[in-house]
Amino acid sequence: PRYAELMRQLEVAETDLEGVKADLSRTEIRYRRGEISAAAYHKLLEDSYRRRDRAQTTIDGVLLRLREEMT
Repeated sequence: PRYAELMRQLEVAETDLEGVKADLSRTEIRYRRGEISAAAYHKLLEDSYRRRDRAQTTIDGVLLRLREEMT
């Protein structure tokens, strides 16, 4: 059960990372088309980077716990 929970956390974080990549791409396109202002663009980028960092921290934490279990 413990490994199942770690794998679930890993899958959720990886899915979040994929979502962030897509959001960043859409945000860039919308900004280039003039659909959003520079302020909105920077806010959306900031939010996306925060989500990316959170997901990466989760992934790093899961991998660290798995490494600790192996030793």
